[in-house]
Amino acid sequence: MHNNPPTAQPPATPQCSAHLTVMGTGAPMPEMTMLLTTLPDSQVPWSYWEAMTCPDLWKQATETKWDVLREREVFKLVDGPPGAHVIDSMWVFTNKYDTDGKIIRCKACLVAKGYT
Repeated sequence: MHNNPPTAQPPATPQCSAHLTVMGTGAPMPEMTMLLTTLPDSQVPWSYWEAMTCPDLWKQATETKWDVLREREVFKLVDGPPGAHVIDSMWVFTNKYDTDGKIIRCKACLVAKGYT
């Protein structure tokens, strides 16, 4: 059994910059407001590998989520039957905000890829 979170293969050229999104929508920030929101904790990565370029922000979030999934026995790692279609997973990242719109923590969620 693995003790580390599952990860996909890194892209050929890893992205080092995060993408800024409008709070709560996931939509890209308009160019005019991007200058006002360039603080590191306002960046939300699009992949595990991109998140790990800022481990001080995202590593604890992934480890916390992975530990919870293991403790609750949400899954069991087994060898798939020959010819079976195995559904892959991916990490999704977001920030949690307080009522004033300030970031209070970074969140990570491991989800099934539900598309082909």
